[in-house]
Amino acid sequence: MRLSQIVGAQVAWWQLGFRARRAALRQLASPDVMAVAREWSHQVLSAPWWWRLTRVLMLGAVAVLGCASVLVVALDGKDESVMVHYALLTALPVLAASAWWQTHCARKLAVQIGPPPPRRSRAWMAVQALAFIVAVSVLIAAIVRAAVVESEQHARCPAVIVDDDVLEFTEDRSVCALASTATDFTGFRHTPVGDVRVRNHVYAIPGVGTMIITHSMVRAWHSQLRELGAPVDYPRSDGQIWFLNFEHGYVSADLSVDETGASVSAVVGRRYEPVSKVGDCPYPDRPCVVSVERTENSLTVVWSSPDADAFNVQWWEERTKPGPGVEVAARRFTIRDADPGRSYGFSIESCKKRFLGRSTCTKWSPTVVVPRSLPDPGSAGAGRR
Repeated sequence: MRLSQIVGAQVAWWQLGFRARRAALRQLASPDVMAVAREWSHQVLSAPWWWRLTRVLMLGAVAVLGCASVLVVALDGKDESVMVHYALLTALPVLAASAWWQTHCARKLAVQIGPPPPRRSRAWMAVQALAFIVAVSVLIAAIVRAAVVESEQHARCPAVIVDDDVLEFTEDRSVCALASTATDFTGFRHTPVGDVRVRNHVYAIPGVGTMIITHSMVRAWHSQLRELGAPVDYPRSDGQIWFLNFEHGYVSADLSVDETGASVSAVVGRRYEPVSKVGDCPYPDRPCVVSVERTENSLTVVWSSPDADAFNVQWWEERTKPGPGVEVAARRFTIRDADPGRSYGFSIESCKKRFLGRSTCTKWSPTVVVPRSLPDPGSAGAGRR
């Protein structure tokens, strides 16, 4: 049986509509409808194995995507793999019932034109049933395992009282709050988070927001609290360097030297100046920002790059929580309604897309910071010790 005949019979059966198909099953349809029904039953029962597999995979993909789209809302906050397992577990019984019903209807129609088609052997039916049971069992085991891991994670966390924004932060990142939220000697709401190996700190800074600061950077801040003042922005990355600007200085940590924090330094009197400048292109294998155009209410960044199909742009705005990046096709990116009183940071990677595979991307370019075009109202006291 040719593919065109198989597809044609299936499409013709669908086009009959629900009422005509029901009438054919009850042997009450017109001769033309019964002819279409018999042709469809013949292709269902005698179609080659590759067409049956393709049909099941197509229906399965639609069912899984539909279930997953619903579960994204119903299971907000769950791991993506858990949602996929739930979707498969929901779709498998539906697919099995659909396949059984189609075969049942096809056999019922085929009886009208001759002896009933031979049924498959009991051994083959047992193999199919066993495969279905194994698939469902594996999915259930995966879901149970994920639930156990999640419950163990929550069980390891101490019973503490934290602010709502801190609770949301810890749940999104699957970390524990190690103590209750309280106002510490800095004058800000503080919550230590992490585990036995990693300890970080969540601070709520009025006028900026809730941010996480590494333990080493917090120690450097606390050691010069009076000189540095309060944070005025979120921690930002500049390649292997993380920096945090304060009212009267900054703290930076070079992770390429020592991830434990021994390379952390605090500088009073000026803001952090990123290593990479506009036009500096030390890495020919990745994008490089070559020019910046800033107007009263917009900011455009232009870069050079090897051949690529698309570019991912990570950017941040001073005193604004870091957000997701954007994908662009051109070698330029414009921010509308840019605040002239804030600085912006940019990092770009170029990617080549493949038809049935993951895109291959370069390393991220060094961060380029575009300074504000208006004076910073909080800079009057900078440099005061």
